[in-house]
Amino acid sequence: MSWQVPRTQEARHRGVRRIGQYVVAVAATAVVCWLTTSPAVAADAPAAASAPKPTPVQGPVLVPQVGMTGASGVTAAPPQGDMPPRLQMSAAAVTANKAANGGVLSLPVVAPATPAAAPGAVEFVTHGRFRDVPVYKPKGEIRSVVLMLSGDQGWTPATSRMAQSLAEQGALVAGLSTPALFSSLEADLGDCAFPDGDLENFSRFLQAYEKVPGYYPPILVGDNEGGALAYAMIAQARPNIFAAAMSMEFCPVLELRKPLCKGEGVHFSRRQSESRTTAKRTKPPENAGVVLLPATKLSAPWVALQSGTLTPFARRSGPLCEARATQAFIDTISGAQSVALPAVQTAAPSGANVPPVTASEPFKAAFAKLNAQRKPPPPPPPAAVSDLPIIEVAAQPGTSSELFAILLSGDGGWAGLDKEVAAALSKSGVPVVGIDSLRYFWTPRTPASAAADMDRLVRFYAARWKKSKALLIGYSQGADVLPFIVNRLPAASREHVALAVMMGLGKRADFEFHMTNWVSSSASGLLILPEVQKLPAGLGMCIYGKEEKDTNCPGLDPKQVQLVKLPGGHHFDGDYAKLARIILEGARAPGAAVR
Repeated sequence: MSWQVPRTQEARHRGVRRIGQYVVAVAATAVVCWLTTSPAVAADAPAAASAPKPTPVQGPVLVPQVGMTGASGVTAAPPQGDMPPRLQMSAAAVTANKAANGGVLSLPVVAPATPAAAPGAVEFVTHGRFRDVPVYKPKGEIRSVVLMLSGDQGWTPATSRMAQSLAEQGALVAGLSTPALFSSLEADLGDCAFPDGDLENFSRFLQAYEKVPGYYPPILVGDNEGGALAYAMIAQARPNIFAAAMSMEFCPVLELRKPLCKGEGVHFSRRQSESRTTAKRTKPPENAGVVLLPATKLSAPWVALQSGTLTPFARRSGPLCEARATQAFIDTISGAQSVALPAVQTAAPSGANVPPVTASEPFKAAFAKLNAQRKPPPPPPPAAVSDLPIIEVAAQPGTSSELFAILLSGDGGWAGLDKEVAAALSKSGVPVVGIDSLRYFWTPRTPASAAADMDRLVRFYAARWKKSKALLIGYSQGADVLPFIVNRLPAASREHVALAVMMGLGKRADFEFHMTNWVSSSASGLLILPEVQKLPAGLGMCIYGKEEKDTNCPGLDPKQVQLVKLPGGHHFDGDYAKLARIILEGARAPGAAVR
């Protein structure tokens, strides 16, 4: 199976133009999470430096067995079916166990209900493009989320220590191998890459898995080539995708042979190797990656920590990475911050030594300062509905409407289309309550329990906002479950419903999160058509893209449901303002003619 675009994300690969906010490519048909041994053992695990870039996953993820080395360069644990994901062993226990079993870790059968991960333990997660990702947890409350991008040597003991130092400051840190990511992107279809979408999607998945209260836009922290990628991401991404970026030993070169798609502000030139003359002929230059150019505007704060010490990667990259050149690059960008560090012995190619920036307190101080600059998380939901993963989007000042909206997101979480449609509705005076479906359906639900939650929200926000009419809107998975919910609402709450809008409706509904639904449509969910047919005439609206194949909308009775066919596929060519206008028109004139 090749990389595919899940229903939940915009098409931003295969060389197409940018639509909406991001795309996520998913190759996995399973999610695997487990615990390794203590941080000390993880830090001393063999580095991935000597291994070649791993090939991208083709087909289902096959997790390395016990005693094998995974993509992260550390000893991997078995799949969930063989080992409870929360099992932990001390370093001494691991050593003794291996000694008694011929060097292979042997694990006892443990009941599924194992204790939660201990603070400081390293947990490994596989999701989408990212395999065997080490996750470092703080001992106390999670105060920020960091996606840490390794240097060109991959994830090493040195970068592991860097991640641990950030976890000590309250950060939930995921360690990502930059070479492994580049290998995956290069093997994917398309002429350019949008890794910002992959990174945001991984962040949302990770925070849902770890049950982080609310959502923290991640801080990107990159070492060497990973620092260049961190910079490129806040140039490529739209605002509020990433909270900030910090680059250590920044050098504006990426050894990514597939160019980045030119997003909001990322600019670059192609980098080629020098011509080589052999005895028979002169070999033309080869594509050797990209040279990043200064952006006119970044989507988030950026700080670069420079010691002036040439790392092996910088030496290989040439004059562009010399201290004077990199400082001139940083100085060109408005708002960028530069922190000068004392030169220290550079890490060895194996990554065994501590990189120069991590050998000094300024690394921790710079992160603490950057973390303090990020926008505070949104306030928690009101106590009456605090058990639900909701987001309030207030109506813009100076606007008014009798309507309020409750929007069930797609299974990628509250992002992209969901946020944009909510923002467009708020401009028309319609406040919105967003339900993050990724988090909500992480806990299995039923049509009845979901209807009970919707009933609470309708009653609570009708009173809170003093609105008489509710728009119930669902996108993708949110659309799939919406008719089940509406049909089970108590009569008093259903009277508030002006319109039930299903955007990107499928054919089967799932009331639980499944990774496989990001790769293909559900084959085992509840049939949606009978529920849509039960809706009162004129109450429903079904919006679909003319390129969509797996949708119930075209076969519905236009006398019962307003049908709206739009250009594009599952994301409607990114025209979210038009979606909001259509929804508001439908609410004002239920049963209007088919568009």
